Amino acid sequence: MAEKQCPKCKMMIDKDATKCPHCRSTVGTSKSTWVVLCGIIFIVFLLWVGSSSQTDDKVILKDFFYHCMDTMPKNEGPLFCTQSALGRKFKFDDVEAILKQYVAEHPEQTKKKKTKPL
Repeated sequence: MAEKQCPKCKMMIDKDATKCPHCRSTVGTSKSTWVVLCGIIFIVFLLWVGSSSQTDDKVILKDFFYHCMDTMPKNEGPLFCTQSALGRKFKFDDVEAILKQYVAEHPEQTKKKKTKPL
């Protein structure tokens, strides 16, 4: 029979015991193990929340940009909407990517008009 020592009363008890038969204290996972485990779970949660908020920002930017482009006159839309998005503190790289995506999806609205020379 394998035995281990009770951390409270120091008596030898069965290896599989969860309570000491002598002092009735709980024997098993220590508090430090639980603290470490909870810390790891908390860190994973923070990483998950952080990554989802970045995704939400991109969705918000896309919705804003598409709405802006759909409501502006064709010749003013791209410049105005890009400046508006940058003024709202969206990242330049994200705005540029959304603009490229919009142009690819809506080529008729972003075509340059041919002008006659003077």
